Amino acid sequence: MTKLATPIKITGGVIALGGVICVILAAFIGGSVFNFLWGVEPLSYIGLMLIIGGLGVATATYLWSEVSRRRSGFSLNGNHPEHSWSETTLQYFQLFDHDLGRPLRRIAGKERELRAVMEASPGVVDTGVKDLLDEIERQTPNFRLMMSNIQVLIQLESPDVEVHNQPVEPAEVVRR
Repeated sequence: MTKLATPIKITGGVIALGGVICVILAAFIGGSVFNFLWGVEPLSYIGLMLIIGGLGVATATYLWSEVSRRRSGFSLNGNHPEHSWSETTLQYFQLFDHDLGRPLRRIAGKERELRAVMEASPGVVDTGVKDLLDEIERQTPNFRLMMSNIQVLIQLESPDVEVHNQPVEPAEVVRR
């Protein structure tokens, strides 16, 4: 397909270029070659028809190659369009992996800091504050597990991604 499309595109461009040359020449040699006004017009008309025809051939070739590419299941960048969401999301996770855990680390750090301040100061602590701190501590592993599960699901959905086996501590397997 591409072996045939490239010469057709070039031919369309050459035809359009020939039309531009005819239009330019019509203004200069039309009056000297033809004694009457209608002698200029045929060169202009032929030039315009060549421009329109050449650009039409080139445009039709581009459209034809794009339609055939879409029918075969490939987009302009060569990827399968039905996997673009999963691949984009996977690339996002790979690119911003260090940023995804940052809010959770900050919240867990503030929780530990506040708990240390509360233990150091002798005072009555509201039970709601203690419950909130305990809930943050309980939900931190769940959030990390959720983020890793999303990454695994995206990796499973993407067909071209290589599977990398990673070592796992036995305690982690038993705990989960």
